Amino acid sequence: MPIRVLIVDDSRTACAALRAAFAADPSFEVIAEAATGREAVAKAEASRPDLVTMDVFLPGSNGIEATAAIMASAPTRVVIVTSAGSEDPDLIYRAMQAGALEVWPKPPSLSHPAYAAEIGRFLKALKALARVPVVRRSVLSGRREPGPIPAARDEPRPPLSSSLPPPGPCDALLIGASTGGPPTIEEILRGLPRDFPAPIVVVQHITPGFIQGLANWLVECTNHPVEIITNTRTLKSGRVYLAGDGSHTVFVSRHTVGISPEKPGDLLCPSVDRLFESAADHLGAGCIAVLLTGMGSDGARGLLKLKTAGAFTIVQAPETCVVEGMPSAALRLDAAISALAPRDIPREVRKRLAASAPQGPGAPSNKEEGTTAADGFLSTYKVNRKRFGGRPSDAAAENGSEDDDNLTTYYEAVKRKGGS
Repeated sequence: MPIRVLIVDDSRTACAALRAAFAADPSFEVIAEAATGREAVAKAEASRPDLVTMDVFLPGSNGIEATAAIMASAPTRVVIVTSAGSEDPDLIYRAMQAGALEVWPKPPSLSHPAYAAEIGRFLKALKALARVPVVRRSVLSGRREPGPIPAARDEPRPPLSSSLPPPGPCDALLIGASTGGPPTIEEILRGLPRDFPAPIVVVQHITPGFIQGLANWLVECTNHPVEIITNTRTLKSGRVYLAGDGSHTVFVSRHTVGISPEKPGDLLCPSVDRLFESAADHLGAGCIAVLLTGMGSDGARGLLKLKTAGAFTIVQAPETCVVEGMPSAALRLDAAISALAPRDIPREVRKRLAASAPQGPGAPSNKEEGTTAADGFLSTYKVNRKRFGGRPSDAAAENGSEDDDNLTTYYEAVKRKGGS
């Protein structure tokens, strides 16, 4: 059975280009086209396509609203295909939050020298996305509704391994993700304090040209400073570093990352495996690594190398993933110590940092502009406590702590590490 596609775009030229691309591959069948958001929703409800290609800019309701409505009334796989790039990052990533699986640029013209290669990559990705399980979302919130994906656990699940690495200094938090990654990364970063006491290095598989938009969007949504790695640089605590387009981000020393050029035969660039394997070589046990939702197996081999080196390794629980491929591959290799829902990952990270925080007057300082990680976390806690009308447990929960006692323990431990 071919993959049944609904094309949504108000440009006749763009529709014709997509129609021609699908016609060249018998795996696809275009069953309908729509030029407005309202028409897209009606045709999705009537024809129940396997896949929708959705432009962002449409007459009337835009692609975000149309995606949200489709995911609420006739849920299917929606892929954003647009000419918009970093100039409209919020628009694009709000569409992903509404339920879109991926963002791709519109195909180049037939006369473009890279047409065949670009169309080949595009169709290959759509074939993989067409196998992703469909999850209904609320039209108002854009959140998954209970059902195929269970709600996050109130208590984190026990570790997968009975033998945990001993707590130790953390020189970096590493995150790898692919399909479905941006909203999950956002959720994790929002659960970490602004003055996080280590650098955060992220590899997110994303279509070339959209990485700056992702960086802008994460800054806006999480209030963490975000930089894109385009050359060698020394890492700073509290900053998020995104792997840039067209090269691999790798550790070249304990506190420094650089770029490694893409080589013929590389399946993915940037690669999560390349980041994780270089971290195992230079950081060893001195890091925490997290592998999130995504197709394929990138990151699984590197996560195993990190675990073998003594690092604390986490995968996103497969049942909470948009695509479970990467975490499941890691679990098959026994590369993960814990498998957690996204909302539980920040809590586990903070727990590890609290357990490893040095004590005593000789503890190293993590001050930047006169602020410690503990001060930043406590400041956020105080704001939330005021917001919740003085209810400590609710304020603590908003900060990812289970109760006031646990939050106080975390604060005191990081305070000892960061100084006064």
